Amino acid sequence: MIKYIPLNQNILQAALKELDSAKCLLLFPTRKSKQEAQKLYQPDWDFSKHKFLTMDEWKDEIFHSKLPILKEEKRTLMFYKALTKENKNFFRIKTYFQSIELANNFFNFWEEITEEMISEDDINEILFSKNTANDWQLNTFQQLLQIKEQYYELLQKEQFSDTILLREINDLQFELNFDKIIIVNQFYFTEREKTILHKLDEKVLVYLQVTPEFYNEEELAFKKDFDAGVLQSVIKQKIKVITSLEQFQMIGDLLSTIDLQQRNTIIDFKFNSRSYASFLSREHYSISNSLPFSGTGLFRFFQTLQDLLHSIVWEGTPFLLSLQELLNATLSDDFLEIFEEDKNKHEQIRTFLFKCIDNDIQYLDLEYFDNRGTKFKVVFEKIFNLIIEVRKIDSIASLIEFIENHINVEKLTERENNKTDILKVFYELLSDFASIEQIGLITNWKNIFPHNISANLWQLFLDYMKPKQIKFTLGNQSVNRVQITSLQDTRNLHFENVYILNAIEGILPAAKHTQFLFSEKQRQNLSLKTYEDIKLRDKYYFYRLLATSNKVTIFTRTNLEENIEVSSFIEELKLFDLINEVELPKTDLYQQLFNSLLVTNDHSLPNQNIISADFFSIPFDKSDLKNNELNLSFYNWEKLKKDSFTFYLEFIANLNKRDPILSLDFSNKLIGTISHSVFTMIWERLIEVYH
Repeated sequence: MIKYIPLNQNILQAALKELDSAKCLLLFPTRKSKQEAQKLYQPDWDFSKHKFLTMDEWKDEIFHSKLPILKEEKRTLMFYKALTKENKNFFRIKTYFQSIELANNFFNFWEEITEEMISEDDINEILFSKNTANDWQLNTFQQLLQIKEQYYELLQKEQFSDTILLREINDLQFELNFDKIIIVNQFYFTEREKTILHKLDEKVLVYLQVTPEFYNEEELAFKKDFDAGVLQSVIKQKIKVITSLEQFQMIGDLLSTIDLQQRNTIIDFKFNSRSYASFLSREHYSISNSLPFSGTGLFRFFQTLQDLLHSIVWEGTPFLLSLQELLNATLSDDFLEIFEEDKNKHEQIRTFLFKCIDNDIQYLDLEYFDNRGTKFKVVFEKIFNLIIEVRKIDSIASLIEFIENHINVEKLTERENNKTDILKVFYELLSDFASIEQIGLITNWKNIFPHNISANLWQLFLDYMKPKQIKFTLGNQSVNRVQITSLQDTRNLHFENVYILNAIEGILPAAKHTQFLFSEKQRQNLSLKTYEDIKLRDKYYFYRLLATSNKVTIFTRTNLEENIEVSSFIEELKLFDLINEVELPKTDLYQQLFNSLLVTNDHSLPNQNIISADFFSIPFDKSDLKNNELNLSFYNWEKLKKDSFTFYLEFIANLNKRDPILSLDFSNKLIGTISHSVFTMIWERLIEVYH
């Protein structure tokens, strides 16, 4: 049974009114809409056993397994174990890390195929078609089939499971402990979901927020002709649209428009990755309080160790370390503090390495420090000894033991530890990482990393950390903080004041991208989601948001030089006379920003009248000016005119700017030294022969 409600009504409230039986299951498209429904229902809860789940959570309950289900890195490692030499050669894979992209494509591909219940015969029919097939597609599909069989056999042998294996079961048997299932505004149903719902037909109620003319009840799908005409009867006032030339101006227009005393919501796409995100105050805006683990000092320290590991050159004993990587490491005070607590010596250590560069040294070993008796030998000894310990790692257990015995995690995290949960996140991920060996997934790492196990295990550990997030505690916050969310998370929610940013083509709707294996035409023939389906979905979410919000302001951009144009959805709204284009006066946000950087302080400028005239004079040695003349090349003369201080430092004091990037080529000085040595050797031999 399908129930339709108007676009401008609160669908969560309407769905909750259906809870009339002893036990109902409510299914939502997103976790956010599920949580909002739970919040609305909580005051009226009568101790009934209703359950709130997302569609994916419900499917996980149906397709359960008694065996451990592999996910993320564990899944990828098992995938790599399943590859034969033929598979690796076909996909040009030489290492585990080169297989990660293929593994992601493999799992996404088979998850979609099993979810849409597409048979192998259907795919072969499409790929054998002369009009649509290419040999590479057919060969690739045959390889994917072969890998899937090998992967399933390996799962069975080692007593693990996978979601794609579970959802391939066509004869689905499960027990439903609910009197009614209420599905709240699910835009798209996969073939698997349709099959489950048809099996429970009498108990299912689908709530949809659309008019019946735009919905195909037989296919449980929106019709392709869904357009902005649906908004004409539900939108009370025209939607305000403001056009800017670039992002910073757009933020200026937003700040001049928004009323922080009201309940506001900003809809943006990848807000945290935008350059302007750092200009908004967390006191007034609900900017994410999460940070990537890869941005922490602890991760950077581990990454530096990895760079040093990869730079090792074995030319007998002892080994050589790249001077470039050593310099990169010592440029970080956080790294140096572990080996030398006296910060005053840090610059001296760096100066020493720069002198090595001046002497055309590319690699260093501990004998170099022994022979020269440098006072920094102890520091570099500690670094080299730590690298030696890292190279002993041959398993995850030994990696964890190394961290416990040689890495002061508390010291490396003391800066973040006061305001974040970094230690909790780190030890949780360390425990999860250790489980790879504990569950028996990998017993011999040589099968995964035939060469250089320590460096590869360390890289695997870094990759394991990268997606993790740490959370920091926030200070004082405004009661009416502006909420920031994405279009996907607005599904089924109701808003008061909405400000939509970056409504441009390529973002709304999203840009078209190449799909794995199948073309758009082939996907359409197989009844898989196409770009047009995704575009229709985004259009529905966008128009529903406009209809369910009391007040909407859209910010778009246009720039011919950068090929940025207004969203086609806005152009469609124009056709139905639903927008009001507003031109705001130009903001002085740039000027305000620069002024804030030049803000005055308590320091007063010295009185120029009491500064002696020689203060601005650069001292010089008369012997530098032979015959009272200063002979300059044109380049030096330009330098002197442009900046006399820089000229003095570079050409008189010989204090050149240090370049932290080593040249991999021979310097003129080194070529000259080699040439001189060769000629000396030749002359010595000639003299020997002569005598």
